[in-house]
Amino acid sequence: MPPITGRILDALESMKKGAPALIDIYAGVTGDPSIGFIAPIFAVQDDGVSEAIGLIIGVRLVSDEL
Repeated sequence: MPPITGRILDALESMKKGAPALIDIYAGVTGDPSIGFIAPIFAVQDDGVSEAIGLIIGVRLVSDEL
């Protein structure tokens, strides 16, 4: 996992509570084009009003086919 800085940190700070977010294409740690997403994790017995208990952050290199 790359460090949570730059575009990833910006997306975390600007995302709405409980809403997924997309991290648009950016130059990753290695300088290669990357894209990412953030998705909230809720408790199994979620009551529908609780905040997320965690986040999943995914980052993937963008291939030439894109």
